[in-house]
Amino acid sequence: MKLAVICILLGTVSMAQSDRALEQRAIAAAKRVDVSSLDVKLPRMRFDAWLQKQIGSARITWESNDCGEQDGFTQRADIPVCGEASATLPDGRKLTVMIGVGTLKKGIQGAPGVWFLAVEDKTSTHLSDLPKFLTARK
Repeated sequence: MKLAVICILLGTVSMAQSDRALEQRAIAAAKRVDVSSLDVKLPRMRFDAWLQKQIGSARITWESNDCGEQDGFTQRADIPVCGEASATLPDGRKLTVMIGVGTLKKGIQGAPGVWFLAVEDKTSTHLSDLPKFLTARK
């Protein structure tokens, strides 16, 4: 009995470590993607550096998620994985950018893409829209 409990716990720890590793890889992949490969209107620059330049001193928080696609009702063959950058801008507006970097089954692979960009209620899938979203007021 004790051996079965230990095996279950080790399996759970192993899965948690695997999940954390995937999360770290997804965030790293999103940070390092060249923005010119995501939007031809933008210069060659890492996404994390480009985003920080756009929003100034606002603190960016990073996470990995299912790109908002896992709703609990829809059955998907594979679930996308996004690296998400979020920030609260100095004027209080919320910024969210999701970069698709792979899938749960296949891992971090393939060409990254902008899954979602939002500043409050303004949304897009084009990074080059961010500067105008930042200067726009409600």
